[in-house]
Amino acid sequence: SEFEGHRLFGCDVITEIRPDYTAHLKDVGYSVLFTDGAAAFVHSPDAFDAADQMSYTTEDGYRTFGTPAELDGIFNILEK
Repeated sequence: SEFEGHRLFGCDVITEIRPDYTAHLKDVGYSVLFTDGAAAFVHSPDAFDAADQMSYTTEDGYRTFGTPAELDGIFNILEK
């Protein structure tokens, strides 16, 4: 399949980490991979505010964070 331009492909959130586990921490934000091969560290208060409104749900024995629609909203914020 072909990907379109500079679209979000995947991300990893960086939150507060205990200093005894980490030597240094750049900042709180998202490490984002894009479909064109680019990568960026995105500090987005709007994305964190949206994530702060989400909660855990359990379905079929699996615990997940947020709904697909909520996660898509965060991904859309990170693509800007």
